[in-house]
Amino acid sequence: MTRRRRDRELQEEVEAHLRMAIRDRMERGQSGEEARYAALAEFGNKVLVKEVTRDMWGWASLERLLQDFRYGARMLRKNPGFTVVVVLTLALGIGANTAIYSVIQAALAPLAIPEADRVVMVWTENAKRDWHQFPASVPDYNDWKASGVFSSLGALSDGGFNLRLADRTDRINGLSVTPEFFAALAVQPHLGRVFQTGDTQPGHDQVAILTDALWHSRFGANPAIIGSSIVMDGVPHTIVGVLPKTFPLIGHEEIYAPLVFTAEAAGSRGDRFFQVVGRLSEGVSLAAAQQRLAELERRLSRQYTEDTGHTVALQPVQDAAVEDAQALLTILFGAVGFVLLIACANIANLLLARGTARQKEMALRAALGAGRWRLCRQLLSESLLLALLGGVVAIAPSLAAIRFVTSFHLDELRNGDQIALNSGVLIFNLVLSFATGILFGLAPAWQAWKTSVSGDMKEASRSFTGGGHQIGQHRRRRSFLQ
Repeated sequence: MTRRRRDRELQEEVEAHLRMAIRDRMERGQSGEEARYAALAEFGNKVLVKEVTRDMWGWASLERLLQDFRYGARMLRKNPGFTVVVVLTLALGIGANTAIYSVIQAALAPLAIPEADRVVMVWTENAKRDWHQFPASVPDYNDWKASGVFSSLGALSDGGFNLRLADRTDRINGLSVTPEFFAALAVQPHLGRVFQTGDTQPGHDQVAILTDALWHSRFGANPAIIGSSIVMDGVPHTIVGVLPKTFPLIGHEEIYAPLVFTAEAAGSRGDRFFQVVGRLSEGVSLAAAQQRLAELERRLSRQYTEDTGHTVALQPVQDAAVEDAQALLTILFGAVGFVLLIACANIANLLLARGTARQKEMALRAALGAGRWRLCRQLLSESLLLALLGGVVAIAPSLAAIRFVTSFHLDELRNGDQIALNSGVLIFNLVLSFATGILFGLAPAWQAWKTSVSGDMKEASRSFTGGGHQIGQHRRRRSFLQ
């Protein structure tokens, strides 16, 4: 049975009850007019009776909600200027928050590393020298490898290379790494192989590994690239591998070369110039590894008195990857969130001012049987409509903001190529729009909750009576003049 048919039958049933009540009173001697007034007084508010009856049908709440949204849409269409101002204001606030969330989602995404919780950065610490997260020396690295704490321990040094292709030479970001670097991350190459032990021997280190981004941008994603020769820093290098797109980047590196330790560096404990990443051995927890390395450093301090006071700090690689971005993104998210709160406050004030002009409407609806919650729900539905419209329009400024942020190529922001309006970001946009609509809709809803039916109806009655009195005076003046 359709809703319209049920409503029609309900209307007929109500009218039938009234007719029976009127006929019963007329049979008891009342006049037709008296019987009708008495029956209506006994029956009560017909609108309220219908609402209570619909509640018993099921799906009534959803139907009333849809009705509220339809009525709200009509009210917004009647005030296009107000609607456009509010929607554009919301679009800017929601769009900025959506854009920052998309950046956060990409920058703080979990690293694509098997058992990432067992991969750590290994830092040198020295409180006396105010060293925090300091690089390592070759002797440090060798001692840590021999400790048994790590199943793989790799070294890396950032820098750049002059890459010459055809008649063009460009400076690109790159890393020099030991073969254990790839073993610690446990990520297999997309093409070819990673570095082997022999690649770090002097004279055999003219090999290179490309990132997926460089492979696509400079080599056209050529699947036959393995074995090709490129010139780096004026020296021919052979491409031995291409990394997968999901390979976790330390910074913005595009190419890798072997890290070769010189004899001078291998004998100097004070020459600290590279970072260290390792995978913990099976059965060794992070706390146990930290304790064993601390004991190792105490023994080394007694053995090498000229290089004392050092400790070792282990940092989960996921924390290391996001720590620089967290501070920046917290500031950005706080700033745009504050802007959205200001927008909500301004819109709430606009709705309150608009609600003052609608007090008589609210009072009339209350007099016809609408409860306070129904009035509040109506105003909240209008606020939600405005917010959802703002969320839809916000997609355009979100895209512009994303392009603006990523154009700076900030070192703190990882995965710049993954920042986009994906499904997760769109869900955030929807949730934020809904929450925003509730937030700025609370003020007018509270105003409606405090609506005084009798007071507002008396004011409306005085306005109507005053208007009628003025019309009567005008008519009398016209009669006198005639």
